[in-house]
Amino acid sequence: MSEEKPPSEAVFRSLKRFLNTIIGLVQSRLELFAIEFQEEKWRLQQMFVWAVVGIFALILTAVVVTATVVYWVGEENRMTALLLFCLGYGALTAFAFLKARRLVADKPPFEQSLEELKKDRSWLEKGN
Repeated sequence: MSEEKPPSEAVFRSLKRFLNTIIGLVQSRLELFAIEFQEEKWRLQQMFVWAVVGIFALILTAVVVTATVVYWVGEENRMTALLLFCLGYGALTAFAFLKARRLVADKPPFEQSLEELKKDRSWLEKGN
């Protein structure tokens, strides 16, 4: 004779496996989120440091080049030279802001985590 286990024990085991699967799923999503959070934090720190270095170097270069050229062109053309520098610096500023904006928009934060959560939700809605 084979002893059959009561139905409540089988249900309990099934429920335990289901909860274990759910906990594993949540754990893997949290681990992915933590990794992406660290990557985003590092990326933002790098962007900030390089932006500060770039701005500092740009200011020094601009001051020295502008002063040198304005000195060399002579008194009669100094206003024209200053106007051209202003236009050039304005164009460079617009370009830099557009590049920075594109960097921010290129990769939304936590993209992989959000994609995995969408897949999970889709899978659950299908009833699999």
